[in-house]
Amino acid sequence: MGHFDSKISKFEKRKIDICAKMDMYDIESKELSRQRKDIIESKSTIPEDMPSDINAQIDAIYENKRNEIEEKASNLADEIREAHIEADEAVEEMYTESNKLKNSAERVSGLKHVPLVGSFLDNKGEELRGKSERIFNIAAETRKYSDSLASSRNRLLERPK
Repeated sequence: MGHFDSKISKFEKRKIDICAKMDMYDIESKELSRQRKDIIESKSTIPEDMPSDINAQIDAIYENKRNEIEEKASNLADEIREAHIEADEAVEEMYTESNKLKNSAERVSGLKHVPLVGSFLDNKGEELRGKSERIFNIAAETRKYSDSLASSRNRLLERPK
């Protein structure tokens, strides 16, 4: 059973790593989104009846800053996409392992009628079922983090009006 405990530990660690990435990317994507809005709001406060050469310089300053933010957003969206793919792969692996354990638990528990070892096998089946449920729960939590990564990426892909 130590093998399964090490898998559970590995899955917990992956879940924690994905959660940390989700938190970091959520903060960064919100910050870039805020910067986008700030640029638009700031530019709207500049009077349009200024001399054309000054307006052109102001427009260039805002355009440069907007391009800088968009480049950061694009790079961050790519990073988040990779993290999202990694999270989805982890979730799939966790669900697969959970199902394997569940099937093993059913097979082992199905042998409870065997003389001398039936009770032992039934207990092991319950233990495997418990580990299967634990992995399933870890996968479900990780799925939520994966969904949050997708939301952060979508936030970056939205274009402010």
